[in-house]
Amino acid sequence: MCRMQSWIGWRAPVLALATIALAASAAGAAQMTSGLAYGTTGSIGTDGMLGMPAVSFHGVDDGTQGLGASFSLGEFEVSAPSDHQTTTYAGTPFTLTYNDQSDPGAPPLVAQGNLFGTVSGSGRPNLLATLDGQSFLLDPSESGLQYRTADAIHTLVLNLPLNIDQAQAAVMGQFEVVPSPEPSSWVLFLAAAASVGLLRRTGASRQG
Repeated sequence: MCRMQSWIGWRAPVLALATIALAASAAGAAQMTSGLAYGTTGSIGTDGMLGMPAVSFHGVDDGTQGLGASFSLGEFEVSAPSDHQTTTYAGTPFTLTYNDQSDPGAPPLVAQGNLFGTVSGSGRPNLLATLDGQSFLLDPSESGLQYRTADAIHTLVLNLPLNIDQAQAAVMGQFEVVPSPEPSSWVLFLAAAASVGLLRRTGASRQG
């Protein structure tokens, strides 16, 4: 009887710790899905370009996006050269920069890529925008397209490579969010471990 009362006395604080941890985890998950203010910029170089510049990038000044949802990072804009003239892009570098305006301390995410193809005054553009070294997802360890917060790891995925065959071509992005272990998670783990330990000790005492 005394052993049973001892277990009941321990069970209350253990369950209280578990409840607090679950509540904190739920609050963190809700925070990760809230809307974020952001802005983007872009620039296109001239290396590998033959002819007059025909492509520019128009970024987003004051955007709002929710984690897990697709959103626009801006668009490539094509200005056709004069008739009978052609501009060729042979690996011309471009840079896209994402800034999290909701968190001034968050580092900018920078994507670097290249343009290939031609723009002529007598036809539609025939261009391809690609990321450096990757066909779809830039390696976060090399590109900087990843940052950490207190409760998650955020990786930005872009819809590149992108065929540009119109006057405008939007670059879309989406964050993949992986929750990081939080102190509350460790509290929950320790509470569960303590429960298992107490149950084993109680069982061993009964057998003894």
